[in-house]
Amino acid sequence: MKKTPFLLAALICIGIFSSCMKDNINPDDVRIEQVVYHSNTTVSKTIYVYDAQGRIIGLDHSDQNNQVTTESSVYYNGSEVLIVLTPQSNGGVTTSDSIWLTLDGSNKATKRIRHSFYDFFGPNQPQKTYIKDTTTYTYDGSGLLLKLTTKSYDTTWTANSGTYKTWYTEVIDNTNGGGNLLSSSGNKALTFWSLQSGVVHTSSRTHLQTDAYGYDRKSPNQMDFKNMTIITEHYPNSGYRFNKNYANLPDKVTSSYTDKDENGAVISSSNDVGGFTYRYNKYGFLSAVLADPPVESERTEYIYNK
Repeated sequence: MKKTPFLLAALICIGIFSSCMKDNINPDDVRIEQVVYHSNTTVSKTIYVYDAQGRIIGLDHSDQNNQVTTESSVYYNGSEVLIVLTPQSNGGVTTSDSIWLTLDGSNKATKRIRHSFYDFFGPNQPQKTYIKDTTTYTYDGSGLLLKLTTKSYDTTWTANSGTYKTWYTEVIDNTNGGGNLLSSSGNKALTFWSLQSGVVHTSSRTHLQTDAYGYDRKSPNQMDFKNMTIITEHYPNSGYRFNKNYANLPDKVTSSYTDKDENGAVISSSNDVGGFTYRYNKYGFLSAVLADPPVESERTEYIYNK
């Protein structure tokens, strides 16, 4: 799990909206079309592309100069979903990335497999990196997320300095209460292996993190969840995964983490507190998310088809 700033960034950037029945609007007829990100003087957009069935089939990105590029494409086959990020080749690096999702009957992810490849072809240090992550999700009888288990393996080959491998297992346990996610506790065990000049090196590390969520404002968790799994995958660094069965959205997160080496010595630690402010439009749909206290130049706005 990431530190609170990463969670805050993911929450601010995630495209979500409420589905209240205000003004007699049918929430099934409303869908998000764009998410506009304001960061000081910079403005960018994520544009969602839908098929005739109302499923997201693509994500486009519009930069500060309104140049639109396809960021990823989404393909469906029964309960299986494939997200393919558009391959990139620039600055001496070629990248490819894909995510396989298995969904249950209510479109919640039960399994996630990610394959990534990075090819650095510069003349000074040619390098190739392969990454594979597998995550499984466990829910309680109310459909609230109880546990995430991730196993990851990556290997890097370099022309000049050797071969490097990293693998880890991460388990995140959630505590739910009153219809909300109250806290999460993660334990990530990493192993590092390298072969340099014919010599093998190994080491290990653990990363421990806890997050506690507050709901003083009781911001309603009334959203369009038809495509929420796809939208959440666009921002995979967040420890908080949106779920239609939660009662509220969190307005406060208190986080702590500790990194330890293989001997149990503390390498680094931190404690952070973050807050969120939500705004809703006249139909009850979420129209903006800001950090708390709010800064107008740092906000995310939501554009709908109605």
